[in-house]
Amino acid sequence: KTPRGVGVPRQVQARQAAPNRDMLLFPGFANSFHVVATPRGALRVAPVTMADVLVIQNKGGGHGEIGFHLAQHLVSRGDAVTILHEGDGPNPKEAHRAYGELPSDVKVIWGGDLSEAAVCLAKLEGASFSAVVDNWSKSPEAIAPYATAAKAWGVSNYAYVSSAGMYTPDKGDYGAVGEECAVKSSGQRQAEEKIAEMGLPFSYFRPQYIYGPAQGKSYLAFFFDRITRGRPVPVPNGGDQLVTMTHAADNAAMVAAAVGNEVVAVGEIGRDWPR
Repeated sequence: KTPRGVGVPRQVQARQAAPNRDMLLFPGFANSFHVVATPRGALRVAPVTMADVLVIQNKGGGHGEIGFHLAQHLVSRGDAVTILHEGDGPNPKEAHRAYGELPSDVKVIWGGDLSEAAVCLAKLEGASFSAVVDNWSKSPEAIAPYATAAKAWGVSNYAYVSSAGMYTPDKGDYGAVGEECAVKSSGQRQAEEKIAEMGLPFSYFRPQYIYGPAQGKSYLAFFFDRITRGRPVPVPNGGDQLVTMTHAADNAAMVAAAVGNEVVAVGEIGRDWPR
């Protein structure tokens, strides 16, 4: 059975590989600790290992803003962050127009075409990392060379930001999607399987709709445009279908909670959740 890890704003629920070992993880407790609740209700403080993190970052869309907030989270608690970024430089229409707000010690490397993995990895100039967050790959072919490099570095976690688009609920089922829901063999699902097959310690994250102030597009513009003008807001079907729209900063907090906290996070699936 697929282990279940549910990410919601400022909170991540995770189940370890060991049976009957449910835990609740609260990211962001101080900068160096996570508070973990055991099944018996007792609390313990789990130290977070400081990490040297490589973020492989796509250039736009909902995922495009995650890297910005993720770098802020990681640096605030003492991690070193390098962003290997898709594209040749900042695009004023996308999330990286906000990169000037990042601390000066965040290193941003513009990688151009990230599918040319050998060229992009060479731009790291021999650096190695203790953890990787892959917010770019969408296929096993794309993820393989970066996963191979990560394995050579001996990373403690390869955190892959995948997609909830792989879930295939029954036709007419508009309720919340749980981890018991079937998944299709999408490119992202095959990428997940690839890093598991390679024997890497992994965490998967499957967000749905992502929004935030630095995006080049907004899923919410249509709705707020009508609301602010006092117009009715059309919704699909009977209006009872659940959907998750999660702020990019909350998705970033969920991912950051896994980095440096591998005892709880490795082998887990994190996703935002309708509530």
